[in-house]
Amino acid sequence: MEARKWFATLDPSSCISRIDLLLPVELHFKNRTGFAGALVLGDQVLLGAIPMEDMDLVVIPRTRTVDINPQSPNFASAIVK
Repeated sequence: MEARKWFATLDPSSCISRIDLLLPVELHFKNRTGFAGALVLGDQVLLGAIPMEDMDLVVIPRTRTVDINPQSPNFASAIVK
């Protein structure tokens, strides 16, 4: 795994910070796998929209959880235009 320094603003009132960016990170969720970069911010995990789309995951608003897309439960799929 490669580590780089990344400059980021954590909120509009804070200054720019140098944080670690780890590449690549292998992601696993149930029967899905994906790859992404990870910004190291203490002990919290934030999964962005692009890795979620790559793994065909959906947000269930009622329960505020993430799950595999029920329309493609056996493998990840995508609409390509």
